[in-house]
Amino acid sequence: MKIIFFALILIGAHQAFSQQNNDEFYTISGKIENLLRYKAKNTIQLRTLLEELKEHSASNESSYNQIKRRVDNVLFPLEIKLVRSDVYNHNYKEAVKKTELLKSSHSYDYRIQKLEKYVDRKVFKYCKKEMMKERPYLVSIEPSISFLTQETTIEDGNFRLNNLQPSYSLGIYARVNNKIKTQTTKRTRYNYSQIGLKAEYRDTSYRIATDTAYNKLSPYTNLQLSFLIRKTLGFDFGYVIYNDKAKEDDLYSFTLSFYIPIRFVSLGINGRVLSDFNQESPSLLQFGGSLKLNLGCFKNYTLRDREETQARVLKYKGN
Repeated sequence: MKIIFFALILIGAHQAFSQQNNDEFYTISGKIENLLRYKAKNTIQLRTLLEELKEHSASNESSYNQIKRRVDNVLFPLEIKLVRSDVYNHNYKEAVKKTELLKSSHSYDYRIQKLEKYVDRKVFKYCKKEMMKERPYLVSIEPSISFLTQETTIEDGNFRLNNLQPSYSLGIYARVNNKIKTQTTKRTRYNYSQIGLKAEYRDTSYRIATDTAYNKLSPYTNLQLSFLIRKTLGFDFGYVIYNDKAKEDDLYSFTLSFYIPIRFVSLGINGRVLSDFNQESPSLLQFGGSLKLNLGCFKNYTLRDREETQARVLKYKGN
């Protein structure tokens, strides 16, 4: 009799538990049905309720699977949009986390694979960008404008800064001996020297600080071999070709410059000697100031760098 009594108690408890479980199942499923009616869906709330529903799905597996399919069909496109939104806002860790969650909570779907490739590509690009921030530029392109005095001799003694005429130049340089100047979490800045070629054109159609001592001279083109030491001290060796051969003969030039670099801009003062190395002809002098842009380009990216970037992506996804 005791055995029958305890068996009846167990059966009753099991039935009571099953009934309570069913009640919980239908209560939670009702909440899910109610949320699915709204146009705006809360993905976190629905996923939480679906997890709770799974805990009470004993003896209601068929109903649970139907509800899960409905929830998945509604939330799946939204979850993909949220991942792409995280990528758009550069929240790559969250995008990786959500992508892995999609893979684990859904059966294989080509859309998840496509999304994962998209996220991996963006993470690779981000890691590469972060790596390249640490690298120096290897080439400089430097457009500049200078205002120089007219040619004068030492004997003339006319060193006043009058009748300044613009000269436009473009230089292409190789940066050498890069040394770290400042290093922050955002960017590494380098000090460097340069060697390259520079072409300059003196425009005589315009002048500033004019006076009555102006003597119209021919425009010229100055082709130069150019050196810059630690972004500040410049040496240029060139050949000056005058447009008007009847007035002026071609000359060699040596220019000494001192620059003050301010990020991508440099302010300079310039002194130039023009000569044909003929003792009978006096050397000519020019002085002035200049403004140039320091535009860096080309950072070396090797196969080994690519492998390192891929390793950083794996570490990034593992964290």
